[in-house]
Amino acid sequence: AFVPAKSGKEFEVRDPGSGALLGAVADTGPEDAKAAVADAWAAWAGWRQTLAQERGDALRRWGELMGAAAEDLAVLAASESGKPLAEAREEVAYARSFVDLYAAEAPAPPRPAPESGGGRACAARRG
Repeated sequence: AFVPAKSGKEFEVRDPGSGALLGAVADTGPEDAKAAVADAWAAWAGWRQTLAQERGDALRRWGELMGAAAEDLAVLAASESGKPLAEAREEVAYARSFVDLYAAEAPAPPRPAPESGGGRACAARRG
């Protein structure tokens, strides 16, 4: 959830191309970061008890919501960053691909990481 900064301060977000005001967001500081970490740990206590299939279902639903709002998300990303809309659309699709990947992987049983040698990490994707 979005919460105000403990200081109550906000700052404006403007379209870098037009200067139009898009909104205002919390101007957070160290105490806000500490509170966010504490909230995340509190949420983890329940999430870690959630079955893998349920986690996958939650991520799948998130991906569906991203897909349904893809154009709005792209317009927002383009507006706040000044990037072309086509690039923002690709960025939203790319972000969703990670959500979909983790949704598909959630119910998979844990498996050891493959050996790669030389002290380097290696990642493998099934499917």
